[in-house]
Amino acid sequence: MPAILHYLETLPVGGGIGGAVLVSGPIHVLSKDKYRPIDHFMNTPFDFGKIKNVCEKFVVIHGDNDEAVPFSHGEELSKAFLCKLVPVPNGGHLNGSSGWYELPEALESLTEMIK
Repeated sequence: MPAILHYLETLPVGGGIGGAVLVSGPIHVLSKDKYRPIDHFMNTPFDFGKIKNVCEKFVVIHGDNDEAVPFSHGEELSKAFLCKLVPVPNGGHLNGSSGWYELPEALESLTEMIK
């Protein structure tokens, strides 16, 4: 997800992106004591203002007990984009390694977004 946010930063204002569903992503380095490969995407802060000017709508989906990326990251992101936060009860980290191969909340969010 951090790569998507940085990609959106590179697009021109009014870049024609209708919406983005953001799932379980960190928005800043998770631990100063342990390097994780995803950390290099967060070496520079996100320009949320620019991203909001490129993409029209956002939804953030996050497991309420995510052990990899704290739920507070989802809360921060939804506040930055003034968008809906969809907590997934007992979802943990919402990725394939954690057994998530379907995410109906994402489909529901996309369906609502395109209405």
